[in-house]
Amino acid sequence: MKIFNSVIGLTTLALCALGVTAAPTPADRHDDPKPPHANVTKTTHGGPKPTETVVPGTCKPEYTINRYSLDFEDISPFCLFGPCLGLSIFNITTPRGQGTAYQKGLMERPLLIPNIAGWAGINCSWEGFNGKDEKYACGNNSVKALYSPGKSPWDATLKPRLNTVDFPDTYIRGAIESLYVTPIRLPNGTHTASFELVGTKVDGTTVKYAASLNIASGVKRFLVSGLVAKGFTEITALDLWLVAGGKGGYEFALDDLVLDEYRPKPLPKVCYPPTTTSVDHGPCTPKPIRTTTWTADAEDLSPTADVVGTYKDVNWYGSVTVEDNDSLDYFWPPSVVTDSGKNFFKDYSPLTLFAEEQQQRFGVDSFSIACGYANDEPDYSQLNNKPCDIFIMGRRDPYDGDGLPQYVTLNYTIPHPGNVTSQRFTKIDLNKLSDSPGKFSRLYEFSVHASQTSSIGYVSPTDFLVDNIVFFKGVTPDDPKCRMPGVQTLDFDDIKVGTALEPVGTYKGFSFSRSWAAVSKKNYAPGTPGYKSVKSGQNSLFSGLLGPEGEYYGTDIYSYQNPKDNFLFNFEEVTITLDLPEDLDPARIPEIALSISVLDACGGGSANYLYIDRNPIFYYKTIRPGKFQITVAEPIIGISRINFYASFFGGDYETINFFIDDFKYRKFEGPTPGCWRCGFRGGDWCEVPAIKGR
Repeated sequence: MKIFNSVIGLTTLALCALGVTAAPTPADRHDDPKPPHANVTKTTHGGPKPTETVVPGTCKPEYTINRYSLDFEDISPFCLFGPCLGLSIFNITTPRGQGTAYQKGLMERPLLIPNIAGWAGINCSWEGFNGKDEKYACGNNSVKALYSPGKSPWDATLKPRLNTVDFPDTYIRGAIESLYVTPIRLPNGTHTASFELVGTKVDGTTVKYAASLNIASGVKRFLVSGLVAKGFTEITALDLWLVAGGKGGYEFALDDLVLDEYRPKPLPKVCYPPTTTSVDHGPCTPKPIRTTTWTADAEDLSPTADVVGTYKDVNWYGSVTVEDNDSLDYFWPPSVVTDSGKNFFKDYSPLTLFAEEQQQRFGVDSFSIACGYANDEPDYSQLNNKPCDIFIMGRRDPYDGDGLPQYVTLNYTIPHPGNVTSQRFTKIDLNKLSDSPGKFSRLYEFSVHASQTSSIGYVSPTDFLVDNIVFFKGVTPDDPKCRMPGVQTLDFDDIKVGTALEPVGTYKGFSFSRSWAAVSKKNYAPGTPGYKSVKSGQNSLFSGLLGPEGEYYGTDIYSYQNPKDNFLFNFEEVTITLDLPEDLDPARIPEIALSISVLDACGGGSANYLYIDRNPIFYYKTIRPGKFQITVAEPIIGISRINFYASFFGGDYETINFFIDDFKYRKFEGPTPGCWRCGFRGGDWCEVPAIKGR
């Protein structure tokens, strides 16, 4: 009997569909290639109307236009079962990221509501607003509107903005036709006010208009219309500013925003520049002076044993077991013919092998594989006689400096063996099959995915057997010299010893949970973990600081302070030293588990992990270091938080304190994405657009 998982099936479908073979260039990191000289063909303003077609032989972009009226009725604070009605003025900002990606109806691209502008929602029906300006912010049959504090709570020089000039191919672009504005709490005696609009166009130019508001008339809600005729076309960002008595920055509400979305029509392929592969070279090219080769065949392990931690100089992730034909169960065909020996490895897709330290980086020459097929059972009839599709992927460190592509992939199909009781392993020789530069060398991660595709197109991962994995490694002493420049290091030497790094304070732009404290090697005896934890200088950071009542505050390191003071970073390396007692039974060292978890730009655990170009760290990765000190080198791109946790695996998960030093990172190059609700009941936040390169 076989069990299939729909979520993993989707993962495999995405993996097989996306054959990424090289790191994206900076130009295509977030957006699709776009032709130059984008212009919109004129159309009437009475509603959506298709534009004329592209003139043959030209590459002038044309658009269809769809009109929307945004009443913001579906904005709300987070509610477990979907949108709900917040009280009075309610928060709609995302916990991280650039802001909320707001999408209504059939909008093809979302509108960004930036966090830094301090936008919120208004519940116009709240009884506390009776007789107040907020009561009039909503239109007929409407109870919600957007609220602006008038200027950014984090930067008073910034005017409230809708949408963004970042990611022009991700967020909505088009024309602004009209909107309603409701001034809130203007000074007593104000007779007139001015509502200023500044639109930023696709080409970077701006268009301005100031609407005069007759406050003395007693009107509370003002229509600002005819903006298309005033030049508010091809807009990617809109700044708004309420002025009274020569002073700007007053509160207001915004509702019933009418806009035309421009939807690009497909152009001939000749209009798009050819896709090029760009790789980064360091100051030198690392060249191996000696190559070693070794094989993992499980012959030195016992059947039914779990393969955990480091085996054959690489880390094995997940639930890999050792089997032979006598122990093999729930597998069809029920036996295999091995190339050599009797043992082999069994895993359920994918098999993941990784190098957690720089010196562990490895290559794979070849391996043998046998798939588990759907047997002749009614529940899986759509998979009967279908071949096994193998997807193989290798990941490289993008800052290695060797000039090789960040990803190398290979697809291989094994025919269904037919009605047999045994099958032979199929050898996959990566050196012969791959035409990618470097083939499968210098990897920090190697994964194998196996699946069958049903007669209706459903991709179902399957379990498989692996044997005779041939690894190789080039010993390259010059590797550190050849790495890409730009790395920054936190060595903690300029922190006063014993000082807790409070979340409200920052250290070089980062905040640290209150369990961290700076310690000096001078306070430890030579040979102890505290003494050895210092890799440079005199200080390291200790994870075990407790509160006055013994509270443990966690071990987060994060770069997101608020919508203004934040950045994304690329984690590169850190040295972790476990604070193990001298009398620890050596037999317990293999039980130690070190977990690494991250938050992406939007505060999720890399929730968009179906993308092949995102680091498959999911919510965490667990390492079995097998020693008291490890230099973790896991390239993770565009994150806002990282957390480390050590414990004895199993039982009560007894926590282990530890030290860190030489925390190496790079500032993420590129804007921060916006966020939208995703995941279980919309409880998670996902990036829009998803940062590539992971």
